[in-house]
Amino acid sequence: MGSFQKLLQFLWLLIISLAIFPFVLCLTARCSSKDRSALLQFNQSLMIKTLHPHLPPPLACPTCAIPYAKTQSWKEDQDCCSWAGITCDNSTGHVSLELVNFKMLLQNASQLEEVYLDFVNMSSSMITESLTKNLSSDSLTSLSLRGCQLYGEFPRNIFLLPKIRMLELRNNPNLNGSLPSSPERHNYSSLEYLNLFYTRFAGTLPDSISYLYSLKQLDLSSCLFSGHVPESIGNLSRITRINLSNNGFNGQLPSTLAQLEQLIHFYLDSNDFQGPIPNVFANLQKLFSVSFANSNVQGSFPSSILNLTRIYSINFSENQLNGAIPSKAGDRPNLTFLYLNGNLLNGTIPPWIFRLPSLMFLKLDSNQFIGQIQEFHHKSIEVISLGYNQLHGPIPSSIFQLVNLTILGLESCQLEGVLELGKFSNLQNLVNLGLANNNLSLNNIEISSINFTLPNLQTLDLSKNQIHGKIPSSLWGFGPDKLTHLILSHNYISEIQLPWTNLRHFDISFNLLRGSIPIPPTTINDLFLSSNVISGEIPFLLCNSSSLTILDLSNNHLTGELPKCLGNMSIKLSVLDVRRNHLTGNIPEMFDENSSLRSLNLNQNKFQGSVPHSLLNCTRLEVIDLGNNNLSGTFPYWLDNLPMLQVLILRSNGFFGTLESSETKFPFPLLRILDLANNNFSGLLPDFYIKHLAGMMNTESSSDLRDPYIGQTYYIDSIILILKRQTLEVVKILNIFTVIDLSMNKFQGKIPDSLGNLHALQGLNLSSNFLEEEIPTSIADLRKLEFLDLSSNNLKGQIPQQLTRLNFLAVLNLSNNHLAGSIPRGRQFDTFGNDSYVGNSELCGFPLTRKCGNDNEKEEPRVENQESEKEFDWRSVVIGYASGLIIGLIVAQLIFWCGKPKWFNEIVHHWCKRVARHQRKFRIVRMYR
Repeated sequence: MGSFQKLLQFLWLLIISLAIFPFVLCLTARCSSKDRSALLQFNQSLMIKTLHPHLPPPLACPTCAIPYAKTQSWKEDQDCCSWAGITCDNSTGHVSLELVNFKMLLQNASQLEEVYLDFVNMSSSMITESLTKNLSSDSLTSLSLRGCQLYGEFPRNIFLLPKIRMLELRNNPNLNGSLPSSPERHNYSSLEYLNLFYTRFAGTLPDSISYLYSLKQLDLSSCLFSGHVPESIGNLSRITRINLSNNGFNGQLPSTLAQLEQLIHFYLDSNDFQGPIPNVFANLQKLFSVSFANSNVQGSFPSSILNLTRIYSINFSENQLNGAIPSKAGDRPNLTFLYLNGNLLNGTIPPWIFRLPSLMFLKLDSNQFIGQIQEFHHKSIEVISLGYNQLHGPIPSSIFQLVNLTILGLESCQLEGVLELGKFSNLQNLVNLGLANNNLSLNNIEISSINFTLPNLQTLDLSKNQIHGKIPSSLWGFGPDKLTHLILSHNYISEIQLPWTNLRHFDISFNLLRGSIPIPPTTINDLFLSSNVISGEIPFLLCNSSSLTILDLSNNHLTGELPKCLGNMSIKLSVLDVRRNHLTGNIPEMFDENSSLRSLNLNQNKFQGSVPHSLLNCTRLEVIDLGNNNLSGTFPYWLDNLPMLQVLILRSNGFFGTLESSETKFPFPLLRILDLANNNFSGLLPDFYIKHLAGMMNTESSSDLRDPYIGQTYYIDSIILILKRQTLEVVKILNIFTVIDLSMNKFQGKIPDSLGNLHALQGLNLSSNFLEEEIPTSIADLRKLEFLDLSSNNLKGQIPQQLTRLNFLAVLNLSNNHLAGSIPRGRQFDTFGNDSYVGNSELCGFPLTRKCGNDNEKEEPRVENQESEKEFDWRSVVIGYASGLIIGLIVAQLIFWCGKPKWFNEIVHHWCKRVARHQRKFRIVRMYR
């Protein structure tokens, strides 16, 4: 029986082995043809052109390429996974070069003359050490390590190799180094090509750069260089290309640039230069392209560049150039790109620009040009951007004949007239049409029968014009299948249809739309219908827009309930704004897990019930505004778990109860606006929450943000607050804006000292409660406070003198309390009127008419008068001293000549007795203190 069982086990194992054998074969990695080709190319890039020490003299050919022994097994007709030094990952199929073998491969690198190892992963420190140790050969002429993930310090001695002509190190973002500052002329003078683009090379550009007599191309862009560009750069007489963009170079550009007569390409973008662009271009007759964009250069436009006949591209955009562009220029038959946008240029646009025969890209926007746009003489142009100037007049008729035009930007140019859509029919290549913020109108009657299409149009912006009534059907031909952005806001449109099938962004806010909500295509991402006269309920068809990220229906006449199906879009929906409508019912529990909701604004509706707990799923929420509704219940303390919440507004509802301590360890970590005013909250002020409002304690991190406002690309959040006793709509919420409003509730007890830790607080309103005891002196630590309202409470005691340290305090209201004593003087307190203190019967002093008990009460001197008072005291001292000196000399003379008179002795004796009596009295007073 035992042998039979063993036989069965053997057969069973055999069956299993046969079954899994095909899968094992499938899991065995095989080299792809792409990987094999790359490795063979890598092998060929390692070339030895010097005598090989192990070969007999007949084979020691100086010009022959000898493969290394480690790579002789690399045959094209074999699987590269079987090659020496190669490993293949069975799970991923990735092919890699073994680290040890790669190190051995480089151990004889000192014999190499040309090394091309582009995109070979050398992130290992062992490889970097081996590379830097063995690539310092006197015979090395070319070294290319582009995109090799090198890191650490690159050895300077490689720059100084006597035969090095080409050094390519670009796209190694973790590679550090600096250029050698050698005073010897023979050092690294053979270098012809140097490229350090996108590395961490830093330091200055040394004066010894002038010793690179042979240098033809220099690319130091996107590094960390700083300092001045040395005048010695003018000695690079053979240079054809210079790129120093995206660094920290500063100072004035040297005039020696005029000596670079072979220069063809010159790029200095994104630096921090000072002073004008030197007028050096007269000698640079071979210059083809020049770009100083965003480099802080100032002064006038360098006129000498307009006389270069070979110039193809000029980019001086985003600087501080001023004055007019020269009205006359030489022959520029090749000028194709002209970028002067974002400067301070003024005057009229010179006529020669409109006559350039090869011009394709013209960007003059964001300047101060005046006058009318002239007619274009050639049809080669593809991009016209003249917006944000002080131009006027009609759109030139020649623009409608530019058949190659793809982008037309004439925003904010004060253009006027009737926009005849039919004239655009020739612009079949038009992709972007921007005519916003002008005085253009549409002639509905004239264009109603026109039938044409602009098949490639993707963006159409006609906002802030004089468009009235119904949008004509002829507009439907503007990008019927490709139009993605349609912006018609701030007009007088009353009716529109949406036939566009690919619309992503639609903004028709601030118009006169009536009736129900127009249904966009299901491709819509951003839907702005705010500030119209739209009525009816929110249609369920909107829920079919599964890609919707922004839904703004605010300031309309919508009724009914909020559709629960909107929650189905919460994975992508970022903004839901339905404020200032007439919506009713409960806020539905509609927010799913993984919600992307960032801003929820339901202010000024008629919602009832409690705050939905499903908001806990919205971990990206930054703004919750549920103010001015009919909500009820206790404070939704669980909202303090939302890690990104910055604005919480629950004002003017029916909330009640105390604000008890939360179980959350760090509640409301980023909260900066808290408005719970006009509810029925009671108990003590929430000291636990106040102690943990980290977002109100320091604004340094917020002030460094690139975007200063809360919001996103197309939607900037706005809220309604009661500031300084007036309703104020904060259209843009600054990231550093911090306010607490707990007014018009039933809070009692003392004001907690912990408020003084909120150093970033700008507004504090605790009015109309039942707060007691004294005003804490810790409020004086709120150095950024601009308005403070503690009115209509039961506060007592004196106003702390320390509050005069609040230098930014513009509004103060302490009225209707039980405060007593004198009102502090100095700084901002001297600017407040009677209404800041009325209703406090025991207060006295300025600005009240009630004087304090001690009329000789010392007041804090005003800062602005200290200097004048010092000057007055000094004059008094000088005058008194001089008068006393003269009288003393006269009396001394009389005594000297006549002797001491009796009357003088009696006066001195009497005066000494009075001084002695006064000193005894002063000592007694000090004794009993």
